[in-house]
Amino acid sequence: MSTTYEKLKEPISKIVFRDDGNWDVYIHNPKEIDPPAINGEFLLCTINMKDDENDIFYDVVTNLLFGHEEIDKGAHQWYGGEGKGSCLVIYDPHMNDDTLLLSEYGLIITLKKIKQKCQTITVKEKY
Repeated sequence: MSTTYEKLKEPISKIVFRDDGNWDVYIHNPKEIDPPAINGEFLLCTINMKDDENDIFYDVVTNLLFGHEEIDKGAHQWYGGEGKGSCLVIYDPHMNDDTLLLSEYGLIITLKKIKQKCQTITVKEKY
């Protein structure tokens, strides 16, 4: 089994998953925003994701926020056999462990959690 993970689309910088089910979506601070954003980020919107049963809405939102598999591929995971175990290739050497990634199966997960499941990790400049 193999899984490809996509990064957030630019200019989206992060998503905060709130306890009430809402998602706060932040973008990198455009210089022309007045007043300027805090810490270089600006709250773009809050999305009501409380309805766990609405798979179509979830797919639409994740397709808006995360990149295309071939353009914004962040990582790829597969099983390399007994000798290698679970393998991970990271396609951005500057991606930190808190980076959110979207699997091709719709799971949003941090790079750190993926790394914890892997025995062999390779970082590449480009794919």
